[in-house]
Amino acid sequence: MAYTGDSNAPLRDVKRIQFGILSPDEIRRMSVTEGGIKYSETTEGGRPKLGGLMDPRQGVIDRQSRCQTCAGQMSECPGHFGHIELAKPVFHIGFLTKTIKVLRCVCFYCSKILIDTDSPKVKDILQRSKGYPGKRMAHIYDLCKGRKGHGGCGRYQPQIRRQGLDLTAEWKHTNEESQEKKIALTAERVHEIFKRISDEECIILGMDPKHARPDWMVVTVMPVPPLPVRPAVVMFGSARNQDDLTHKLADIVKANNQLRRNEQNGAAAHIIAEDTKMLQFHVATLTDNELPGLPKAVQKSGRPLKSVKQRLKGKEGRVRGNLMGKRVDFSARTVITPDPNLRIDQVGVPRTIAQNMTFPEIVTPFNIDRMHELVQRGANQYPGAKYVVRDNGERIDLRFHQKASDLHLQIGYKVERHMQDNDYIVFNRQPTLHKMSMMCHRVKVLPWSTFRMNLSVTTPYNADFDGDEMNLHLPQSLETKAEISNLALVPKMIITPQANRPVMGIVQDTLTAVLIEDGDLICGILCKKTLGASSGALAHVVYMELGFETAGLLYGNIQTVVNNWLLLEGHSIGVGDTIPDNQTFIDIQTTIKKAKNEVNDVIEKAHNDELEQTPGNTLRQTFENQVNRILNDARDKTGSKAQKSLSDYNNFKAMVVAGSKGSKINISQVIACVGQQNVEGKRIPFGFRHRTLPHFIKDDYGPESRGFVENSYLAGLTPSEFYFHAMGGREGLIDTAVKTAETGYIQRRLIKAMESVMVKYDGTVRNQVEQLIQLRYGEDGLDAIWVEFQAMPTLKPSNRAFEKQFKFDPTNERSMKKCLSEETIKDMMGNAHSLAELEKEWDQLKEDREALRNIFPTGDSKVVLPCNLQRLIWNAQKIFRINTRKPTSLHPVKIVEGKLDFELCDKLITVPGDDRLSIQANANATLLMKCLVRSTLCAKRVTEEFRLSSEAFEWLLGEIETRFQQSHAHPGEMVGALAAQSLGEPATQMTLNTFHYAGVSAKNVTLGVPRLKEIINISKKPKTPSLTVYLTGQAARDAEKCNDVLCKLEHTTLRKVTANTAIYYDPDPQNTVISEDQEWVNVYYEMPDFDTSRISPWLLRIELDRKKMTDKKLTMEQISEKITADESKTDEGEVVDKMEDDVFLRCIESNLLSDMTLQGIEAITKVYMHLPTTDDKKRIEITETGEFKAVAEWILETDGTALMKVLSQRDVDPVRTTTNDIVEVFATLGIEAVRKSIEKEMNHVISFDGSYVNYRHLALLCDVMTAKGHLMAITRHGVNRQETGALARCSFEETVDILMEAATHGEFDPMKGVSESIMLGQLAKIGTGYFDLLLDAEKCKYGMEIPTNIGADFLVEVSGVYIVLSFIVSIKLGIKNKLSCLGPLTLRIFTDNWMYAKISGQMEETDVSFQAMWNFKSPEPGTYTVKHTIEVGNKV
Repeated sequence: MAYTGDSNAPLRDVKRIQFGILSPDEIRRMSVTEGGIKYSETTEGGRPKLGGLMDPRQGVIDRQSRCQTCAGQMSECPGHFGHIELAKPVFHIGFLTKTIKVLRCVCFYCSKILIDTDSPKVKDILQRSKGYPGKRMAHIYDLCKGRKGHGGCGRYQPQIRRQGLDLTAEWKHTNEESQEKKIALTAERVHEIFKRISDEECIILGMDPKHARPDWMVVTVMPVPPLPVRPAVVMFGSARNQDDLTHKLADIVKANNQLRRNEQNGAAAHIIAEDTKMLQFHVATLTDNELPGLPKAVQKSGRPLKSVKQRLKGKEGRVRGNLMGKRVDFSARTVITPDPNLRIDQVGVPRTIAQNMTFPEIVTPFNIDRMHELVQRGANQYPGAKYVVRDNGERIDLRFHQKASDLHLQIGYKVERHMQDNDYIVFNRQPTLHKMSMMCHRVKVLPWSTFRMNLSVTTPYNADFDGDEMNLHLPQSLETKAEISNLALVPKMIITPQANRPVMGIVQDTLTAVLIEDGDLICGILCKKTLGASSGALAHVVYMELGFETAGLLYGNIQTVVNNWLLLEGHSIGVGDTIPDNQTFIDIQTTIKKAKNEVNDVIEKAHNDELEQTPGNTLRQTFENQVNRILNDARDKTGSKAQKSLSDYNNFKAMVVAGSKGSKINISQVIACVGQQNVEGKRIPFGFRHRTLPHFIKDDYGPESRGFVENSYLAGLTPSEFYFHAMGGREGLIDTAVKTAETGYIQRRLIKAMESVMVKYDGTVRNQVEQLIQLRYGEDGLDAIWVEFQAMPTLKPSNRAFEKQFKFDPTNERSMKKCLSEETIKDMMGNAHSLAELEKEWDQLKEDREALRNIFPTGDSKVVLPCNLQRLIWNAQKIFRINTRKPTSLHPVKIVEGKLDFELCDKLITVPGDDRLSIQANANATLLMKCLVRSTLCAKRVTEEFRLSSEAFEWLLGEIETRFQQSHAHPGEMVGALAAQSLGEPATQMTLNTFHYAGVSAKNVTLGVPRLKEIINISKKPKTPSLTVYLTGQAARDAEKCNDVLCKLEHTTLRKVTANTAIYYDPDPQNTVISEDQEWVNVYYEMPDFDTSRISPWLLRIELDRKKMTDKKLTMEQISEKITADESKTDEGEVVDKMEDDVFLRCIESNLLSDMTLQGIEAITKVYMHLPTTDDKKRIEITETGEFKAVAEWILETDGTALMKVLSQRDVDPVRTTTNDIVEVFATLGIEAVRKSIEKEMNHVISFDGSYVNYRHLALLCDVMTAKGHLMAITRHGVNRQETGALARCSFEETVDILMEAATHGEFDPMKGVSESIMLGQLAKIGTGYFDLLLDAEKCKYGMEIPTNIGADFLVEVSGVYIVLSFIVSIKLGIKNKLSCLGPLTLRIFTDNWMYAKISGQMEETDVSFQAMWNFKSPEPGTYTVKHTIEVGNKV
């Protein structure tokens, strides 16, 4: 049991926490202030006042006194509650909304529930909401709230309204005439109503008669918190500064006393009401001082008081600031600096820190001498010790010179010794974004004052040495030490489950030099690809094949070699490296000149209106895109010229090629031209009137004026260029600052949503209340650390190539002779069984290929699987020294049987069990792995390609099995937190706003952090909703047909096809003012279809644009039909009479133009049509020959989305058409579709900037969001509406509201999650704490006794099997005749390897003599040191 300083009681684990409301009786019972607190003063004549706010019974006030209740001192007394008896009941502000809800559910007069409790509806609700009282109340409230009357007593029910802290009850109908229609509803009246509610009805209401009765929600007795909760600040002098809560309580006591006085004196009703209101205000602001529509309670200085609610909520509040995370002891923080001589798992610690931080080491027989030495050295000499802790709990401080007896050590004492070399510590850098931000290192104590670390470890910590500080924690127990050194040691964290690749590489100068060094390489250079943190890099392979220790040493060893080489060779960079030769310089100038001329031509064209609009763009956009393209081309051209001019020995180029620092763009900016500066993805905007800076003429759209920097950094920038460059740079800085805050919050929400999701012992993935999230982690049950990218060999090739590579042809003797032995061929030829087996294998391979092509319809053969087969086969060839030119002894049927008789495939088990479901589940989980094994180890390839011998093949199968089993995720693995980190960490690297690049079609979609936010918030209105419409049949291939579909979708109003409109006064229609219309007016009036005399003189004339109409494929008939149909709708007699004719026409005009849909879908504002250039949008088909082929077909992309309507259009492919509006996918296609849709969208956002996150993390997030059958946003509206415990929910957001809710319904928290355990300081049931250990008492009998003290040594010669050790020991005991207990003695003898004997002897007078025979299982012959102790009776 853990021991705490202030109590000797053993600690027990909390199993569940019951929430509830304190009843008045309970408050009185736990109060120590008899009769309540009556005085608002704290002291009287310098002593704390009895019955005052610092009642001495409530706790200790100063260091001298003791508590009057428990007689403890300041360190021992936890404080005790008091209470205030309120003169009148008042509402509790936290329960006010619930109070109103309950009021609306029960009868105002007889307190019965307003609906019949025996009705089937109620029975159904009670049945469904078992265990969820909150939901029960919500449903019952929905049934009750509309009720006007009550069947039980037949009285009409009032409507309850709330203003501020006051409730009013208002009746529509009353039972008696005399009754008032509207009354103020006092807390007293409410309390009376609630008191009469029966226990059964409490339960129906979703409350709990034991823990939370409705009448307890009204405050009648006020609890007064103990003194330690509201300590007074003692200023120098005598003045005490009271805590905010004490001030508030004083106000309550004052208001209460005044109310009581007035009541006793029989004051007027309005005065009493006023006093009650005052009391109500004070009680409310004690709880919550941020109430909307109420003044804040303030101190004399005007600072608002800090209420109980403010103490709990928010980042610095009690829950998040002091329970979920605390400041800790035994931690150090200082600046970090690099040290290439340390191994990656070491950390250099300054001696000052090592001398200050201690580890409590228990004294044992084996370390007592060493400990003694440390204690002798004391606290001021390193290495030494700071404290000795005796077994009775006494601490001896070694800073002060002690008596010699104090330094005496015994077994079982603790010595708090200084930190020493090779102690394990936890090293951390904030922000801690993923598990690699806290790793275990070994200490190396060094001089000076900074932490030192190996350069390769900077990547996982995301650290640099420009002043970063890091934290170091020294674990305080052997369990912690064992745990971190086994789970979090740096070499064990080399591979990240985020992207199944190494998280560290060789960086900086080491990487640069490696390139130049070119050691014993067969060809090529060692660059970032080989040595960096990428999948399949050197470190990755070493880790997989040789284990973590070797991989950890590899980094250090590479660095040692390379750095020594650098020391001799040197690498530096100077201005000389940045100067191009003359010809290059001239080329650069001409290129830039040419570009500027081109831009001027474009400007000229734009002025003369000769610029062709690109589809989907306005004229201005077209112009900007062209200019941008020209200028960017110029920069790229000059840059590549500059790079070509550099020699291979150029130091700049060396760094870029090695990948250690810098990129092509850096070179070209330094040497050639800095290029266009952008703000918000556009050229520098006009900040002054019609120009960017006063140095330019107005309306200058040329390159220089809009921020094109033609100079290089080497040449230097002109003042205006410099200014524009600063503008571009400033944007980057702001972006970074904003992004940090955004992504930090995203990360926190992800973690909180998934913190308790873990792999359970049945292999499923569940959350803290055992709700199922996934049936197998990542759908294959594997741990992401052990998987690698592998290619599915059967997926891509054509039918012929497939057959050639995989079909073993037993009829072709010539090819068999090359790779098989004679007898094998003989056996094959006449054996029908062999042929059948091989045929069966070929059928299986064909079946696999079909299955794979269904799973990967795009033909992407890269899959993520464990056991890298290529490498395993290579290992087998090396181990068994296989000559690939000689035939193999392996029989092809052996290979087939090896696999097919499930020699292996039965051992690839992810879901154990032999019922139908388990078998099916296992087949699904291991399908890809089996396909890979079958296709790689098919008879043809093993015999021809790999030429494995039979032992090699056996070994290979065994190796695959063990590796596969090793790569399963372990129960207790916190996969939720892992997934949240793996998604949150790349988000911090994302760009905040991804602007679309010049020249790309105008279709602009939200990407980066804003899109990520939209997805996990499941926002109803995404910024750029868009459909990708795929077409079928003719429309997909024919642009004209495609255009037809486009017109059907794009929303067209009359305005879009109108050239102009006008309103005329035309009194005589037959002789119209508009001469050009005369002709067809005449035609019309020859046969009028209405009375021409009643016609209005006003006329609306709409002229349509023929070109636009043909573009939109509209005819006059269609338009006129629409207008007449529209007319019949707008013609409402009464409205027309009130308007003048011309005003009416004007209304109709705007109405027709903007509101009337001619064709298309209203939500879709614009449709773009294009032929895809990248494969992801093309249609992938399988050709005759069995190859994958990407066919470019017309697709439509839209602004705005209406999935349901678009899917029902003709020629639209209903299968492939998608939208990026997640909510719409859910509404249209349901939960499974939306799960896939979220996964796709997230993946798109992440992979857009080149990141990769393993599928299992995305899948887990999608499953958490959709597991309950509806969309759960990762916000307080989603996460906090789950059925998890109240403590876990309140640690996220809405802290106080959630606790109040839990109290109202008497919920309990089963203490299963992570947050709950952290709050109570218990070991969470996760990871290594997920199981319990049982001690086998039987086996303990065979344990060895460890000696308890160690004395003199002598040598024993060992020879033969049994030792016969016969000797007489004569020891003078220096305490002549003082020993009264003469008699039997024991001599214990033991050697350094734990074997010992007990020898009994006799004691006479002062000499002791022993004789013994010592025989037991003999050690190796030789000389042994024997240590012995003497026991007299039972004293040592």
